[in-house]
Amino acid sequence: VLARVSGVTGIVLIKAFGGYVTNAVSLLGDAASSFADMITMIAIYIGLTLSLRPPDKRFRYGYHRIETFISLLIASTTTYLGYRLIRESIDRLSEPNVVTKMAAVGIAAAVISIGASFFTFLYQRKTALKINSQALLVSSKDKRNDTFVTMGVLIGLVTNTFGVPVVEKIVGLVLATTVLLTGLNSVK
Repeated sequence: VLARVSGVTGIVLIKAFGGYVTNAVSLLGDAASSFADMITMIAIYIGLTLSLRPPDKRFRYGYHRIETFISLLIASTTTYLGYRLIRESIDRLSEPNVVTKMAAVGIAAAVISIGASFFTFLYQRKTALKINSQALLVSSKDKRNDTFVTMGVLIGLVTNTFGVPVVEKIVGLVLATTVLLTGLNSVK
C-alpha cells in the first residue's frame, strides 16, 4: 500500500505542477481527484486489514462488513466528485479558457498520468478479483475513470493549444457524467 500511495503521490505532484504551469484548471482538478484516490487507497487498506480480524467479544460475527462500509464510502465519494465535476463543467461553459504557452508541460503530465492510472486500474482489478474484494474493485473502477478523465484533460489541453477551448468543456461534461454514473452504480 505504501508503494501505491507513494506512486499516486508522484502522479498528484506531476498533475499539480502541470496544472500550475499551464494554468489549466482541468489538470488541477485532476490532481485533486488523484489526491482523493490516494486517500481511498489508504481507506481500502485499513478496511481490508480490519475485515480480516477474527470475531471477538465486541463483534461476535467478525469484522467482514467493514469492507462493505468502506466500499459505500468510496462509491459515495465518487458520486459526489462526479456531481462537483458536472457543476464545474457547466459553470465553465460560459468562461474562456486560458492556457499558457507551457501547454507541453501539461500535455506531458497528462500522458504520464494516463499510463500510471491505467496500470493501477489493471493491477487493482486483478487483485480485487483474486482476493474477492468489493472495495478494491470499486477503487479499480475509479482508476479506470481517472484514466478516461485524464484523456479528456489531454484532449482539452491539445485543443486549447490549437485555439478550440470549447472541446475541453464538452469533454469535461461528458466525463463528469461518466464519473457520476459510475459512483451511483457502485452505491447500488
